Amino acid sequence: MTDTTLTPAAADLVACAHCGHLDSGTYCSACGKELADDPSRTVAHEMWDMLVVDRLNDARAFATTIGYLLAQPRRFFRTVLARPAARAGHVFPEPVPAALPKGLVQSPVTFYVLSFVTAILVGKITGEGVSGQIIRGLDDDFNNEITLLLMLLTFGVYGLAFRWASGRRISTEEAAIVSAYTMGASTTILALLSTLPGGETAGGYTTLYLMVGVPLVVLPRLYGISRRRVFVAQLGAGFVAIVALAGMILAVQRLAGMQT
Repeated sequence: MTDTTLTPAAADLVACAHCGHLDSGTYCSACGKELADDPSRTVAHEMWDMLVVDRLNDARAFATTIGYLLAQPRRFFRTVLARPAARAGHVFPEPVPAALPKGLVQSPVTFYVLSFVTAILVGKITGEGVSGQIIRGLDDDFNNEITLLLMLLTFGVYGLAFRWASGRRISTEEAAIVSAYTMGASTTILALLSTLPGGETAGGYTTLYLMVGVPLVVLPRLYGISRRRVFVAQLGAGFVAIVALAGMILAVQRLAGMQT
């Protein structure tokens, strides 16, 4: 009786969609085309996926990220901090909540960029600006780009300050990730609620919950540190980040003044 069991090498072979040749790797050795290519897909299919499907997936992940952050903050941060904690040598105490499904949570940088873009779009629709004129004489779009860049740099400063203020119990990367998610969600929710009558008050309470309440609840449980230390680290890191942001804004303004 013939043994039809595939060897590990044979199991890796893929039939080329263009010529049918069995091969492994990225390109077919017979026709030279990419093995993963589907010849039935046209440029229109690729454009549809890039402009519509991918954007809808981004919007879905953006919404679910905010939802999990509000409703299940401990499970959310247990998922997004798993790899950074492993790199820092941190082991979360038992029991730990189940990780969130893949694809439903965006990376911190992508999430904050989309939250900033959302706030800008809401501001343009309602006629209210989001960021001030950091560099006078330039258009709002360029000022918004500079503001976004400075905010991303500020997250790194916040994470570094939080690490030292917490007695180096939390790494710079972990603290910056927590700040990016809470700040991004606060920015989006505050912008959306501000369009409703009385929504600014609700947005303020939500911001307080995300920026202060969530870290006070989540970080002590995950890292085994006191809430008092987390609160002090928040105050210290927040002060350092604000000073750093003000310094970067002043430096950009002076640099722009020298070039004009």
